[in-house]
Amino acid sequence: MVSFMNKVNLETDNENIVFMNLKDGIVVIELLPELAPKHVKRIKNLIHKKFYDGLTFHRVVKDFVVQTGDPTGTGSGGSGYIIKDEISGAHHVKGMVSMANKGPNTEDSQIFITLTNALWLDDKHTIIGRVMSGMEHVYKINNGGTPSGKVPAGYGNPDKIISMKLASKINVADYLTEVEDTGPKFKEYMGYSIHENINGDKEIIASEYIDTQVDDYLF
Repeated sequence: MVSFMNKVNLETDNENIVFMNLKDGIVVIELLPELAPKHVKRIKNLIHKKFYDGLTFHRVVKDFVVQTGDPTGTGSGGSGYIIKDEISGAHHVKGMVSMANKGPNTEDSQIFITLTNALWLDDKHTIIGRVMSGMEHVYKINNGGTPSGKVPAGYGNPDKIISMKLASKINVADYLTEVEDTGPKFKEYMGYSIHENINGDKEIIASEYIDTQVDDYLF
């Protein structure tokens, strides 16, 4: 397995960066339009409309996937807009974000994140992105406790997406300050430093990049 260091500038190269805010922290996702342009465009539109905010993780399978994107919370719902598959040849290594479906050309709004390598999914599901930071929060998502991994209605307290934000649509420094309780002056976050300047405005300073080592999904 080949590994590489990926660098993204949150203030300038942020068109395809998504912040998924969970109870344990922020998951940073890089969408990959070069793999699935139609899917990425659709997912970005849903995020912009706050479609994913408050949705539960209705399927959580240990050492396999966590799945969300169904407003009904049953695994059978979606946004009502079907997209044909965009199978790219990329691989479902750990931390990939991919589209759930009911068979060929039935993908809608449900997405999953792989918790381990799952290469048998490669020609069956459209990969749309990868987790850059925050997999430790993904691992803490509540398990359904059933053989299928589904979190049935009324079972415990299923984890939810607090919010999903496109980095290009927000002030990143203000957002990270708000959701991470960065304190009044200064805190390091993912290699960044958030600082309040003399005018009271929050700015990202110091380290310019997130450095994230991920498995090469195109090996």
